[in-house]
Amino acid sequence: MRPEANILISEMLEAFAEHAHLRDHLHEAARDGATADAAWKRNAAVVRAPDEPVLSLIHDALTNRTPSGIVLPRPYPAADVLRRIGGVAGLLAYQVSLGLARTRLNDESFDMASNDVVDEWHASYAPYCAAMALDMRTTARLRSTRFPCVSRVTHRLADIPAILREHDPQY
Repeated sequence: MRPEANILISEMLEAFAEHAHLRDHLHEAARDGATADAAWKRNAAVVRAPDEPVLSLIHDALTNRTPSGIVLPRPYPAADVLRRIGGVAGLLAYQVSLGLARTRLNDESFDMASNDVVDEWHASYAPYCAAMALDMRTTARLRSTRFPCVSRVTHRLADIPAILREHDPQY
């Protein structure tokens, strides 16, 4: 992990709130994501071969040298790493992102806006939340994935207390 990325999420959110310029690149990334969505659709790697993007990331992260300088004879195969962590299902946030992307990219009529990209970034945290409210379109796409976390996601803020009580009676 890069040292500048090794901070608590609460610290990152505070920094984004206090320093708007730190968020500038997020708008560009969301716009680029929406543009790419329109161009790729069913030709996207996540549609054709869902494991390939994460296997590529794992492969690129593998090394022949440990941080202490020990030279390894060969890196562990990316497919074995993915299998040992439980496949894509072992990467909860990635699984949600992948499921949303595959749902969206398989729908030729879905016109992605940069705000939809940001909504999907938020949705990727759903497995880690007691309750989450998203916009109606993102909630519908997430529900279509049938992941376990969808029971804790709604598009109506008024549903949040009931979701919290259902999953933790102390609320």
